[in-house]
Amino acid sequence: MLLLSVALSADAARSIPPIAKLCGIQVGYDTMERLEAVLGPGLPMLGGHPLGARRWRVPALGISIWADGFYYDEDGRVADQLWIWRPASPDDLDIPIAHLLPAQARFMGAVTLGMTRRQVLAALGSRLPPPRISRALLPFLPGDTWTWNSPGFFRINAGNVCRSWKATLTFWRGKLDEIDIDVDWQ
Repeated sequence: MLLLSVALSADAARSIPPIAKLCGIQVGYDTMERLEAVLGPGLPMLGGHPLGARRWRVPALGISIWADGFYYDEDGRVADQLWIWRPASPDDLDIPIAHLLPAQARFMGAVTLGMTRRQVLAALGSRLPPPRISRALLPFLPGDTWTWNSPGFFRINAGNVCRSWKATLTFWRGKLDEIDIDVDWQ
């Protein structure tokens, strides 16, 4: 009996890394329902489940948002990917508008889309180790990508545990163009 309670308390522990926070949620912990409570209802799109992904636009910030989730906990479908990019297309009139504060669109509370590489490094300071940098092979592909992997722990349900988060920043023409946060379920 004692061994069971120790095992349960160890499973109850959670550790969500700082790179997981974006758009007012913690990716890999908060649900898609929580994200829609923050942003408003999104446009259902094909994702891990039919019509499971959601998309928004934020004209005030000139960005678009896409999120998806696959596994369920007791509160709903946990968001396991959140991607923001610029610019938001003015032709996307069927995409719902999200009312997002500028601070909620910052990676690590400091990095916004449109920053240069130098500005991103200065904004991050010592908050993260140096990223893994991949360069575009062809000139018409997106520019450099900077990637950080971070360990953590969250047991979503009896069969699924997340132990790894990944943040990818993509630069285009010298400016930050995309921020993508993903989790790796095991």
